[in-house]
Amino acid sequence: MSSPAPAPRRLPPELFDRLIAKAIDAAIAFLLTLLVPPAGTLFGVLFWLSCDGLFGGASPGKHAVGLLVLHREQRRPANLKESALRNLPFAIPALLLLLPAGPIFAMVVGVPVTLLEAYFLMSDPQQLRLGDVFADTAVVSTKPRRKKKKRVKGPFEPPTQVSTGES
Repeated sequence: MSSPAPAPRRLPPELFDRLIAKAIDAAIAFLLTLLVPPAGTLFGVLFWLSCDGLFGGASPGKHAVGLLVLHREQRRPANLKESALRNLPFAIPALLLLLPAGPIFAMVVGVPVTLLEAYFLMSDPQQLRLGDVFADTAVVSTKPRRKKKKRVKGPFEPPTQVSTGES
């Protein structure tokens, strides 16, 4: 009896798609932070922590660009626990905004964390960032794969030689 064939692996998304998705999510968290300070900051942090687990494995930004967060081994959408673990590096600097010198602390912690996340994302062959390593998740594209188009020869290109097998 043979084991079932593994599900086909999805391609990692384009870095630009991940950047746009993160920008959309950051805008939502920022708007929540501006809502009613300091409660808005807590709403923004809660959004960061739960955004990938509440909406079927994709935050609003990821839904907009066609991305999905999957558990790497089980290949299922991320749950709230995995969402909180993978987004903790972005939630901590936002939480620092509640301190008296919050914006300064948030920048001192947030900028290096963001640079470290970007380094992991760009240097890892599977495009895993530090948060993905914490939560054992990966971001994949839900967009259909593009088929490679056959190149049509122009009218002035020479025909290719076809070997007939005769010597």
